[in-house]
Amino acid sequence: MKLFGKGGKLNIVDILIILVLLAALIFVAIKFLGPLFSDQGVEPDVPPESEVEEIPAPNIRFTVLCEDVSPAIAKQIMDSLEGEPRVLDGKIVERTRLYYANSLYDGFFVDWYTEENGDQVDLYLTIEALAEVYGVDVYSVSWQDIRIGKEFICKSTEIEITGVVYSLEPLQ
Repeated sequence: MKLFGKGGKLNIVDILIILVLLAALIFVAIKFLGPLFSDQGVEPDVPPESEVEEIPAPNIRFTVLCEDVSPAIAKQIMDSLEGEPRVLDGKIVERTRLYYANSLYDGFFVDWYTEENGDQVDLYLTIEALAEVYGVDVYSVSWQDIRIGKEFICKSTEIEITGVVYSLEPLQ
C-alpha cells in the first residue's frame, strides 16, 4: 500500500486531505492551548475608576425570612455574601448586589443571620434597595412587589433562595 497516489507522487486529493487535517490540528491547538498563552477571558483585579458604578440611595429596607434551610446551605449563602467584590461586564460588583434576569438592581443585602429551628435554620436576609413606588406605598424591587407575607426571591450573582417578606420599612 502506497502512502500517496500512483508512483509515490502527491495528487490534488492527497493535498486536500493533508490541508484539512492540518487545519483541524491547528483549530484544536488554538481552542485548547490558546487561553494558556493569552489574557483573554481573565478578569482584571480592579477595572479603571470610570467603570465603578455609583448607586442611588435606597428608599426601602426589608427582611426576607427563609424558613427551614439546611445549615450547610445557609452557611454557603452567608459566606458567598461576605466574599470579595468581583468584576462583571467590566464593572466592580459587590457580591451583595441584587441581580435578576442578567441585570443588576439598585439594592444590596445589608445583613444576614440564622436562628436554629430544630435540625434546620431560619435564614434572615435584610435588603436595602431603591424600589419603584406606585399606588399608595406599594414598593417594587426587580419586578417583585414588596409586602409583608409575600414571597420574594433573593438573588445575587451567586445565590438564589426564596422566602417571605418578614418586615418592611420605608427609608425616606
